[in-house]
Amino acid sequence: LTEHDLDFGTECLHLALDYVGTRAKLIDTEGDVWKVTYKKDLYAAEGIAKEKNIRIALISSKPNLVMQDIKDELEQKNLTIVSVCSNLSDVSSAVNAIVLDLFTLPSQNSHCLVKETYKKLQNQCKNGGSLVVMAQHGNGDDVLQQYQLYHSMCKKLATEGIVHGVCINTVFITTQQDYADDRSLLCKVVTMVTDLIFHRNLVFSGQVFQLP
Repeated sequence: LTEHDLDFGTECLHLALDYVGTRAKLIDTEGDVWKVTYKKDLYAAEGIAKEKNIRIALISSKPNLVMQDIKDELEQKNLTIVSVCSNLSDVSSAVNAIVLDLFTLPSQNSHCLVKETYKKLQNQCKNGGSLVVMAQHGNGDDVLQQYQLYHSMCKKLATEGIVHGVCINTVFITTQQDYADDRSLLCKVVTMVTDLIFHRNLVFSGQVFQLP
């Protein structure tokens, strides 16, 4: 290589043609394939990889405004919704991310369902996955106890699932009213859930995020 090539030779094809003697071919592809030159290009590539690889199931026992808004928000991020269902058994084996709505499910079964859902993701996610649980509890005397139960459960599951790269978080809403009527709170919940699914940060796996 010449000194000029070392200083200004950023065009890989030019260097390969001059010094390796390779024969280049032009291949048609989609617009999301480009040369990574700067650090910002890596962030863009990561975002596109997430768009292409995250496959989501939304589980709720009945349709509601919260899950519809979450579905819309996820689709705006160009993420793939594989299924919207009411039972874990209906979730496709292709899914690697699940949003589990406990608002409309019997409370006595909720913790068991969380564990079963997390186990399913562990079994079918070879390259990591994520589970975001949404739970609501009134702001009564036992809200702290409920929060601690979810926190303990999430911490334990996160420890067990770290090898599989499956992240688990709970969004815990403490209000006695239907917060779907509170547009400001609803937007916070939707934003938090979609961000947790999109970013899947294992550093925060096991955390319970309390709103409001």
